[in-house]
Amino acid sequence: MKNNKKLIFALCAILAAAAIFVVSEKMTAIRPPEHRARFFPTLEERHINAIVVNDGAGSVIRLNKRDDGNWTVDGGDSDSASGGSSIADSGLVQIALEKIVSLKKGEPVSVNPDKQTAFDVGDTGKSYVKVYSGKDAPVGILLVGKNGPDWSSNYARLTGSDTVYLIPGGLRQSLFFGIDRWKKKEAVTPDSGTGNGDSAVAATTSVE
Repeated sequence: MKNNKKLIFALCAILAAAAIFVVSEKMTAIRPPEHRARFFPTLEERHINAIVVNDGAGSVIRLNKRDDGNWTVDGGDSDSASGGSSIADSGLVQIALEKIVSLKKGEPVSVNPDKQTAFDVGDTGKSYVKVYSGKDAPVGILLVGKNGPDWSSNYARLTGSDTVYLIPGGLRQSLFFGIDRWKKKEAVTPDSGTGNGDSAVAATTSVE
């Protein structure tokens, strides 16, 4: 009798372990890999050679990577941003690259195309980020809509997809600001012309 109980117990343990294994395998198959949770899953920082940011309020910023690895910033009222190029702040560019590459989709909130305009991410949306990788056409366009319920997140949708996601805060703070902030700032030096010890910031270096 004791042997039968031990055998039954062993069989139950084996069946429980097998059930746990099967469930775990199914959950792994359902759960997308880490890279697939990103908006740009195959993109690496080194692939990006241009970024266009339109804040939807009339300001368009274009960042371009030069052959020497440095970045320039150009501001205007269109994607071509023909307002004159300046050397970009490398620290801000690095933050922008990291944000774009690592940006995750978050929770989907809608797959209904008719509701896209309600989130300000319809095809006519004016607030967006375009990412380029050595080609004429962008590798992706992320439409950035209105703030989420907590005001620290935003609704977003990739063009070509009907899915609207709620992404955490930090995107606008990393990308959506004026050209003057993007420009590389020169070191503050004493103004020898005044003779009173006042300091002035040297003009931003322009790219010829």
